[in-house]
Amino acid sequence: KDGFARNDIKAYDKAYENLKSEEIKQEEIIAVANAVLAYVDENGSAPGYIVASVGVISYQNLVKLFANVCSIIKTEGELPEVVTISPWSEPLPKLTDKEPLNRLALLNAAKRVNDAIERNGRLPNYVTVGTERVYMPEFLGIMAEAVVDADNGIKREVARNNAQETGKTTEDSLTADELTRAEYTELAKSVLSYIDANGAAPGSIETENGTISYKTMLKLFAQINSVLRMTEELPESVAVPTW
Repeated sequence: KDGFARNDIKAYDKAYENLKSEEIKQEEIIAVANAVLAYVDENGSAPGYIVASVGVISYQNLVKLFANVCSIIKTEGELPEVVTISPWSEPLPKLTDKEPLNRLALLNAAKRVNDAIERNGRLPNYVTVGTERVYMPEFLGIMAEAVVDADNGIKREVARNNAQETGKTTEDSLTADELTRAEYTELAKSVLSYIDANGAAPGSIETENGTISYKTMLKLFAQINSVLRMTEELPESVAVPTW
């Protein structure tokens, strides 16, 4: 029970909130705490919100939540099994209120991500789309959305999904060297379904061709969107990326 180091973080940018539950369990409290620490370490500022299984928790409610948890620890000497959480007294905007991303800007960003992976052999932490800094878990969903839109013949701005870091990741275990347009479009839909259900990027997705990992999905969709940027057409097939 040592003391705590100062972090000298900056104020948050903008708060969002959209709670789906009035209770948060101990396991999720710990996960949210880890997400806050990861955000602070990466950005040097407090998060305006964190996406969790209970919904989107605003900065204001994060402060209230952890103050409540610390009070319980002081009184009972241990973490509570569950804590109540309710919407902030003054209504806050939902994540859906964030401005969508320009289609051309995101395609250009996908090209830069693809180039960075080819050059460095690893994923970048984030990419700038227009004037917005977008981290890779969210960008995976954005690129998947662009692929599904293109498959349906739609050209439009793409909504933000604010997916958090993936949890457990697995290695690739694929039996195919390439994916057809139908196969990678179905993969894109699976990515979007996972993000919608979990608020986080998938560590992997099971397909008819085996397991594809988070990092390979990012590389795959960066390649596909790079082609879309140049030709305005989805490729009929694409080679499965290797590392």
